[in-house]
Amino acid sequence: MNRRLLGALCLVPLIIFVVIGGWANLLACVAVTVIAMYEFYRGFTNIGLKPNIFIGYGFYLLWIGIVIRVGFFTGGEGLAWAVQLWLFLAVAGTLLYAVFSSSNDIYEGPLGLLGALYIGFFMSHLILIERTGDTSILRYLVLFASSGSDICAYYAGLFFGKTPLRSKVSPKKTVEGCIGGLIGSVLLC
Repeated sequence: MNRRLLGALCLVPLIIFVVIGGWANLLACVAVTVIAMYEFYRGFTNIGLKPNIFIGYGFYLLWIGIVIRVGFFTGGEGLAWAVQLWLFLAVAGTLLYAVFSSSNDIYEGPLGLLGALYIGFFMSHLILIERTGDTSILRYLVLFASSGSDICAYYAGLFFGKTPLRSKVSPKKTVEGCIGGLIGSVLLC
């Protein structure tokens, strides 16, 4: 079976859980985020960089704790304050790691935090959107935008792709596919 089709089929339970909402949505988003963070860190490892996964997963778990507390038990009240507190703790913790770590690689901590920010923080918005009230269109908008981007990037890269985007990280990705994905997400929204 085609790996891309298999990957798309794995997302079907996520879509179902997002539609169901509640704790099912939370658990599905956390599972997908952990897998995505693993792939993100593996991409850096493949090009010779070593992100600190303990910083990434640690601050992601702290963030999910905040999302559960603020999103599920206070109805979203205090979310802006919680985001600022989390960002402060995450950046301060990463800087302290860089200062006091015995490692000579100063980028380990920030790369770990990047995974928590880029994947964990933004993926958690599927959980937070549900807590804002009238969410029927917003949840589907997120799913359409990401699916449209992925599908259009694949086909634009397949039919028009000539210029490699970043061959060490992902050899089959092309600039044309990237542009196709951007156009596809905009059109489907």
